[in-house]
Amino acid sequence: ALVIPQPAEVVAGVGTFTISGATGVFLTTDAPDIQATVDYLNDVFERGPGYRFPVAVNAAGPFPAGGILIVIDSTMATSGREAYSLSVTSAQVRVRAATAAGVFYGIQTLLQLMPPEVYDTLMRAANRPFEIPAVTINDAPRFPYRGMHLDVSRHFFPASFIKRYIDLLALHKFNVFHWHLTDDNGWRLEIQRYPRLTEISA
Repeated sequence: ALVIPQPAEVVAGVGTFTISGATGVFLTTDAPDIQATVDYLNDVFERGPGYRFPVAVNAAGPFPAGGILIVIDSTMATSGREAYSLSVTSAQVRVRAATAAGVFYGIQTLLQLMPPEVYDTLMRAANRPFEIPAVTINDAPRFPYRGMHLDVSRHFFPASFIKRYIDLLALHKFNVFHWHLTDDNGWRLEIQRYPRLTEISA
């Protein structure tokens, strides 16, 4: 599988891990920002194959085989706040990071390891399993600012496109969305105190 951008370190393993509706997600913390990332992962699978992973919080373990384990590990802070480690074996998926940002990018890499059918909304309710290759990935961004620009002042885009655009930025580990809302061609930001900005300039 191709991961973009290329991770700092990739070591191929042997075998595959099977993900299905019976796969559990196990957390070592109930922090809301970690829960939000798990919700994001579940939303992807609910839109595609049509299932959500059961989630359990158990800081001390033990953690059963066959699940996705998300671990907050403060020792990884030395690699940067967005660093993560992803380990996939035939028995378990393990994401380790010092921060919620690192966990989020680890999950994005996990999603890139999966076949594109995961995103196929026509598969909804198919409940089919997916296999991902065994691998160990240690990664951290080379650049602190990773942005992409979208000009809605000169060009019209539906809201669905903008949401999809942001999802793709996240998938490829961009961390800044540069939203070009105003220019002499148009003013796309409604300010009720100054209604003529949108009445005339839009």
